[in-house]
Amino acid sequence: MYRVKTCFTWFTIVVILTKSRTQSLRKTGGSKFEGFIVGGRFAKIEDHPHSAYLSIQCLQETFEEFACGGSILNQVMLLTAAHCFADCRPGTRTTVAVGDANKNRKQFFQVTTFTIHPQYDGLLMKNDIALAMLATPLVFNRAVKRVVLSKTGIYDKPATQAGWGVTDEKRETEAIFLKTTRQKVYSRNQCKTMLPQLAAGFICGTGYKDAKDYGYAAVGDSGSALVVLGYIQIGVVSHKITDVSASLIVYTEVPYYYNWIATATRALFCRYSIKQS
Repeated sequence: MYRVKTCFTWFTIVVILTKSRTQSLRKTGGSKFEGFIVGGRFAKIEDHPHSAYLSIQCLQETFEEFACGGSILNQVMLLTAAHCFADCRPGTRTTVAVGDANKNRKQFFQVTTFTIHPQYDGLLMKNDIALAMLATPLVFNRAVKRVVLSKTGIYDKPATQAGWGVTDEKRETEAIFLKTTRQKVYSRNQCKTMLPQLAAGFICGTGYKDAKDYGYAAVGDSGSALVVLGYIQIGVVSHKITDVSASLIVYTEVPYYYNWIATATRALFCRYSIKQS
């Protein structure tokens, strides 16, 4: 276990040692950006207790509302994608739902502050990673648990990704229940052969086409965790390059950003604590 020095001793993160059209995977209400895992299978929340559903009302001129996924790092901190908050200002209202496969029956919490990677670039799609802090701490149980962050790449094991949203890419029929799919994960070098323009800090993966749970992430799954062994997070859903493939998903690589996650988590938590004191 790696303990981050913070303002409270219980606050921990667990770890182990050609032009193409890029599509981010953020869900926007009432538009073509609808969130779903296409295919896959319905899942029990106990098998993905780290999963969180974020409903974001971005504080800007349009007051745009959309949804993303996230993973639970500890009692008050979530890991997600930078583009989920990139257009938002302080004061953005974000409701987080955890603890149930039915997103309408989950426990609801409010985000009090967030931070995105300072070098995030939405045009070139670089450094797509962010943190969101809850106003009140979670209570862990069988349906609400934190992930373990991988400090090294794990590419030789099947991974899983879970999320909420529509189940039909064309009809955009929104699902209520959590769905999941297994993913074959490729190393960065393997991804570069398929996506030569891929920036540093990303890996990629796709579903097993001969599997019953074949599926892939789409708009709205942004920020959801890619995990191995059910609890070790190696990636964050970022985007896909639709001119290349609709099912080859690009993930922000957690080990690549491990140091930033640890440092930014401490800074965000302590900065908020000082403001409240």
